[in-house]
Amino acid sequence: MTTERTQAGEQFVLAGAERVGLAELARRRAAAPLKPATAQRPCDVGLFSDQAAQVDLVDLARKPVSSSSSPAPAIGENIFQPYTIDRARPLLILPCSEVKRPAEPDEWFKFADLYDGPTWRQWRASGFPRSNVAAISALYGYLEPGMAICTYNRRMDGDRLQSFMRVGDHVGRLAADLRRVPSAFCLGSALYCELVRHTEHVYPELRGKVAYASGTYLQQRRQLREWLEGQT
Repeated sequence: MTTERTQAGEQFVLAGAERVGLAELARRRAAAPLKPATAQRPCDVGLFSDQAAQVDLVDLARKPVSSSSSPAPAIGENIFQPYTIDRARPLLILPCSEVKRPAEPDEWFKFADLYDGPTWRQWRASGFPRSNVAAISALYGYLEPGMAICTYNRRMDGDRLQSFMRVGDHVGRLAADLRRVPSAFCLGSALYCELVRHTEHVYPELRGKVAYASGTYLQQRRQLREWLEGQT
């Protein structure tokens, strides 16, 4: 054991507690971890917090997924059963949305639960019943209220529109739904609205039953808002 001379006399020094010189002190400070110059917010979550409130990893695993992250049918709902149109209300016909809620390619959902663009969010916020909301899809063509589809990535083009007008029963099903309601409101670009206009042309008794939004995208959104406000 070493000794050290102090004002009180010769003192024993524990190993590792010896006085160090300025050079050694500088080396120790250089090797020390950096400390922030300002006060830092404590980490009150995770594995490395020294706070009292901790979240167990098992609790995180058991936490239910938010309903807004993935579409889900209502409890007891038959996903493949279309809705019954309310004959006292008009029919709202919207274009499909490029923005969709997260879904696996082979999962089936009501299209109203899958599409998640601004127009579809605007409709949901209005409270207008989904039983009277139809859609024109770039992949599936006419979608009557409550139809189930899988997610996809496709844009409408002229060839696709011609196929919907000439092949399948898109025009016939749209005409049948228009006959069930007093009126309809259609929103979207010319390619989407053309399928509805073509249906009016094929079935002259339906002419004048559909009102169309016009103008730019924002102008059509404004017209949709005014139309929805008139339905409440």
